[in-house]
Amino acid sequence: MNRWQLRLGELRSTDPGTIRTQAIAVQNVQSVQNAPTTPTFEHSEHFEQRLENASVAGPTPFAHVLAALQARQPQGVDGFRWREAVKDGRRFLETWGSRAANLGWTANDLFGLHPIEPLARYDAKGLVWLLHGRPVVALTATEATIQASSGATLSFKRAVSR
Repeated sequence: MNRWQLRLGELRSTDPGTIRTQAIAVQNVQSVQNAPTTPTFEHSEHFEQRLENASVAGPTPFAHVLAALQARQPQGVDGFRWREAVKDGRRFLETWGSRAANLGWTANDLFGLHPIEPLARYDAKGLVWLLHGRPVVALTATEATIQASSGATLSFKRAVSR
């Protein structure tokens, strides 16, 4: 007999009023134990302060695009992927933003999504949507090199208009 069958037997042999009280106590314990210990995505004062500081030193390329992405979750993109893209975009712009702008990368090259099927079309996704927490280790006018945790590298080739 497994532990769930044993627990079911215990609950069946207990007064229904006690079961209800026990369930509420367990639910409250779970709520306390599962409370987030780190600030959630909505707490973005640190990011906004960094944008203000960057503006003092000079405008950060693509900062307005990242701010727009942070302000509104794209339709058809789940919350986790959206927050991940904002985090990846912030990290990319801190390291590579100026270089990307100087090399001719556009906001669409970095943050673009297909208007109908946002995450289904790789040919219409910007670089940030493909990072998934992985760093960019090299950037040229036509290609970004992404390093996987295994050490392998992936190449993202941007579409260059001629």
